[in-house]
Amino acid sequence: MRKRFVIAIDGPGASGKSTTAKLLAKKMKYIYIDTGAMYRACGLCSLEKNIDLKDMKALEKMLDNMEIQIKYSQTGNQIFLNGKDISSRIREADITKLSSEIAVIDIVRKKMVEQQRQIGKDGGVIMDGRDIGTVVFPNADFKFFMIADVETRALRRWKEAKDKGEKISLNDIEKELVWRDRNDSTRDIAPLKQAEDAIAVDTSDMTIQEQVDFILNVIKKGKRRKIYSFICTTLYFFMRVVWRLEIIHKERLESIENCIIAANHISAFDPLFIGAIIPGEIYYLAKAELFKNKLLDKLLKHVNVIPVKRGRIDKGAIRVVNEVLQKGHSIMIFPEGTRKATSVKAGIGKFALQLQKDIRPIFIKNSVDFWKCFFGKKRLQIIIAEKIKAESFSHLEDTKENYRNLASNVMKKILELENEC
Repeated sequence: MRKRFVIAIDGPGASGKSTTAKLLAKKMKYIYIDTGAMYRACGLCSLEKNIDLKDMKALEKMLDNMEIQIKYSQTGNQIFLNGKDISSRIREADITKLSSEIAVIDIVRKKMVEQQRQIGKDGGVIMDGRDIGTVVFPNADFKFFMIADVETRALRRWKEAKDKGEKISLNDIEKELVWRDRNDSTRDIAPLKQAEDAIAVDTSDMTIQEQVDFILNVIKKGKRRKIYSFICTTLYFFMRVVWRLEIIHKERLESIENCIIAANHISAFDPLFIGAIIPGEIYYLAKAELFKNKLLDKLLKHVNVIPVKRGRIDKGAIRVVNEVLQKGHSIMIFPEGTRKATSVKAGIGKFALQLQKDIRPIFIKNSVDFWKCFFGKKRLQIIIAEKIKAESFSHLEDTKENYRNLASNVMKKILELENEC
C-alpha cells in the first residue's frame, strides 16, 4: 500500500498557507484540515455563549458540548459549529482577533490538537496552522513554513475583505496583522515559529500556483530520497551478510561530497554497491536509451540516475551534473562507460575539466563473484583512494586530448588500488 504523507504548512496570517494547502490537497487527493478554522469556531462559540475566556470551567463545558465539523466540497471547506454553517462568519475581523486569544488557552489547545492528531493519524492529510510542524505533528513527513512581508500580506487580506463587501482600511489590516504576529510568536503555549526541519517559503513575490508547484516539487524529490535511502540501507545489509563486504580506507568516505566518484565497472551491481556505502546521496550517469522504457524510467529516477546522450557533447547533462554538485552531492561516473568496454572514454575528463571538481577513485573487486563470496571463498572489496584535487588539473586547456588524458590517468589510479587488496 502506498504511503500517504502528513504535510504540515505553518506561517503567519495571509502568508498564503491556506490557499496553497487547499490547492495542494486537491492536486494530491488529500484531506485538507484548516486548523485555524477550528480555533475560529471555538472563538465564535465563546462569543455566542458570552463566555469569559478566563472562566476555565465554562470553557471546559463549552468544549465538551461543542461539535466542529469540516465538510469538503468542490468549492472548498465548509465549517459547521453544532450543525450551523459558520464558514463566512469566522473570517470576519472580530473572530480573527478572538481566535488568536482563545488559541493560547491550554484546555482549548489540548482539545483541538487531540482532534487534529486523530484526523491525521493515517496520513493523507495537509494541515495548515501555526504549530502543526512543531506541536501537532512534529514528525510530519514534510514541513513548510510560509512567510511574506507584512505589506504584501495586508494587501492580500484587504483584497479579500473588499471582494466580500467588507469596509476596512489597509492600514487597520496591517496593524491587526502586526499585532497578531507578535501575539502568536510570543505566547507561552505553542507559539508561532518555524520548525528546525521545515522549509521556509517566502511567498512575497510568488503566485499561488508557483507556491503549489514549489511544494509539490519538494514532495516529489522527498519521495525519491526515501526510496533511495531504503534501497541503499537494504542493499548494505546484504552486502555485509551475503557478499562479506570489506571497505578499505573507510575513513575516506567521510569526505565524499561535492566531487566526482570514479570506479571500475565489472558488474551491474557496481553503481548500487557504491551508492550503498557512501553517506548521503550520490547521482549516476546512464545512457539516455534506458529511459525509453517507462518502468525503468521511473526506477532510475528514484535512484538518482541522470540520462546522458552518447556519442556527442551533452550540454544538458553537464548543466544537470553541475547543479547536483553545487548542492553538495556527488556524481558517479565509470571511466570505461560500460562493463563491456575495452578502452577508457573521455567523458569523465570532460566533466572534471569543465566543472573543476575533485575526483575520488574507487576500486571494486569480486562484485561478479556472488557464489564465491556467499560460500566464503572470496569477499566483496571496495577500496577508497585519496582525492585527485581539481587544482592538479586546473591548468589544463579545455580540449578533447586533455579530456582523454585525464580520463586515462584517473583509470590508472583506479587500477593501482587493486594492489591494496
